Amino acid sequence: MPSPIGHLLAGYVVHSIRGERFQNKLVFFGTLFSAVAADLDFLPGIVLGDPNRFHHGITHSIGAACFYGIAMWGALRCCRVSKTLLLALLFASAYGSHLVLDFFSVDNSDPRGSPLFWPLVDTYYIAPVSLFLDIQRPQGGTLTLLAGVFSMHNLLTILWEVVVLIPFVIWAQQRRAEKQRVLRPVGSFDALTGVDSLGRRSSKETGQ
Repeated sequence: MPSPIGHLLAGYVVHSIRGERFQNKLVFFGTLFSAVAADLDFLPGIVLGDPNRFHHGITHSIGAACFYGIAMWGALRCCRVSKTLLLALLFASAYGSHLVLDFFSVDNSDPRGSPLFWPLVDTYYIAPVSLFLDIQRPQGGTLTLLAGVFSMHNLLTILWEVVVLIPFVIWAQQRRAEKQRVLRPVGSFDALTGVDSLGRRSSKETGQ
């Protein structure tokens, strides 16, 4: 299955596509967190001394993504945050990106794949064609897992994820930039660049 690096890149793509209306660092980091949130199923196993025990269980399902979105909606409502539904959909979409990457990756551990349609069915699903390699995680305690994660195989796996996902990152950035140009009012001034939306520099810079 993909590394956290791959999932964070996917979360960045989701934020660039769906989160352009939210110019807020908390929303950005919340989207990145949501993209890796499915792997929080490591935590109970770490507490019990077997990190892999619960990994790739029900947190890797569409049902869990829906529950996550509902939970985020409720939490945002309690905090009196505006646009709670849009934010909850953004975070749920980032959570769902995790499932997509895992679906199209190599999985050499049984059961292979993820229980995508839990709680309707417990069947595990995986794509017949893999776009991503697998991160090797040795069986054993937490220290054994951490020591085994830093391997040449896993480094090459991460590099391949970057190669596959960077084109999507570039496309998402370009799409976001185009949307911002369209939504930006005519004649509006950008204090950072000193240029308005028509490409004209401010009168202070031109000396007029």
